[in-house]
Amino acid sequence: FTPRPDRQSAAERDQVHAWVRHGYRSPRKTLNNNVRDRLTALAWDDWLTRTGRDPRIRPRELTLADWQAMAQAAEAHP
Repeated sequence: FTPRPDRQSAAERDQVHAWVRHGYRSPRKTLNNNVRDRLTALAWDDWLTRTGRDPRIRPRELTLADWQAMAQAAEAHP
């Protein structure tokens, strides 16, 4: 057996799951409204640039890669 090169550590997986839970706390609102208390404006702009998403996106429209990019943006811009 060889581990997958893109495999996440347990801490990274928990961090992404925390972002998903936080993003879905009000699923009908825009994602920005759900995460603005945990994500700086700089991190939000970085995430939008990385993913190429519309700022009015809703949580249900995100992929796992989008959630991972959000967690990374939050780490990069605390």
